[in-house]
Amino acid sequence: MTARRREVRTPRHQNRARVALHEFLRIPALVIGGWLLLAALVICFDRGLFGSTGPIAAAVGTVVPPQSTSTLLSSAVTGLITLNSIVFFVLVMAVQHQSSNYSPVVLDQFLRRRSNQAFFGILIGEAAFCMLILTLVPTGRTVLSGAVALVAVVATLVLLLVFIYSTVDQMRPSSIVWMIEQLALTAHAEQLAQVARCRPAPRLTGHPAHAVHLDASGYVVGVDLARLGRALDTESGAGELEVEFEIVMGEHVVPGSVVARIRGGDAGARERLAAEVTAAVTLGRMPDLDRDPGHAVDQLGNIAWTTAAGSDPEGARVAIRTLHSLLAHWAVPASREDLDGAPPLPIVYRDRAVPQVLDALTSVVGAAGASGQHQSCSYAIHALARVLPQLTPGDRRAAVDRLHRVLPTVTHQIFSREIEQALTAIHDALHHAGLAGESERVTEIRRILEEDHRPAAPGDRADTHGR
Repeated sequence: MTARRREVRTPRHQNRARVALHEFLRIPALVIGGWLLLAALVICFDRGLFGSTGPIAAAVGTVVPPQSTSTLLSSAVTGLITLNSIVFFVLVMAVQHQSSNYSPVVLDQFLRRRSNQAFFGILIGEAAFCMLILTLVPTGRTVLSGAVALVAVVATLVLLLVFIYSTVDQMRPSSIVWMIEQLALTAHAEQLAQVARCRPAPRLTGHPAHAVHLDASGYVVGVDLARLGRALDTESGAGELEVEFEIVMGEHVVPGSVVARIRGGDAGARERLAAEVTAAVTLGRMPDLDRDPGHAVDQLGNIAWTTAAGSDPEGARVAIRTLHSLLAHWAVPASREDLDGAPPLPIVYRDRAVPQVLDALTSVVGAAGASGQHQSCSYAIHALARVLPQLTPGDRRAAVDRLHRVLPTVTHQIFSREIEQALTAIHDALHHAGLAGESERVTEIRRILEEDHRPAAPGDRADTHGR
């Protein structure tokens, strides 16, 4: 009997031009547009297109002589073009260096800062302003335009000093992880609004299921629940239906990936609903930081892992504390009644933010254990010990399971005061959580460390010397 051919569908893809505008280009374009509008106004003024402007021109000309403004504009155009080249080159090199040391998200957050976008727009827009004035206003008549250019050049030089400090400040580890934390909190708040409209677990597990496959690759950057809700209402006459998503925001899919399973109803209704599920999913070439908290968590975990496995305990400490902060925010799930008063849609979509943070923290324990970075290892264990009582029972079991897998690597560490305190903290947290077996494993690891680092007795040293 011939097997039924698996049906795959192509979802929507994110518009790259819209992404570029949202991520970086919108504010610079608006600022440059403002400069061009200002240039049009002062050109009309200096060419006398607004009527008689003699008294105003004479007053401005006593402060900024028109004869000197042409030289000023020529110098400003050359200087601004050179300044743009130098600033862009130096900043790109600095950001790229920090990105290689910490995470590619350094470049993302640098591009997304509105102050950075505005300054780039000011530099380019001012150069265009001066070029237009120099080209369209006759020599000796650059009265108002020359005065505006003079003020703009002085203000830009002052702003350049502020921008240099701001860029250096953004490259600090604490600033980098703070920005990532804010992105994670904002994205998770938006994701909770999505989760509030869905069911936490499937109800129609015993019904026939239809798997929805995609014929495309990319990162999931959007799921249109409103569209799915309307489609489910349309198919309500075919019986009770339910859509269970197998993916989450930010997950990478490849051709043939199962993104959802549709249960209930008849075969025709499930087939029609599968087309709506495909149309509701939007893919992009990179994760959406504004709606994907998991991407920010992965970046923080990458920073913590890289610095913990290297020689930067300070960078690891900052990243681990930020992961701990995210766990503290997300440990207790928000009430669905508080998030959305309407009944949930027959759609199952799970929030996986807390397990991702737990994975990141326990990975740091393993990386630090293998590389001998006892400070980073102790920071991660302390963070888990402090947050363990706040977790839900399910998340607590997940945390203990992950810790169970990596805790033996601690025996490769030196028995420092930080490691001793961290083991005591996690032992007490497990004991108070009623996990006696796991707390005994911590006691055994501590015993191994104490034996390995116990000073040899005088008799042992003498005997060894005699041999």
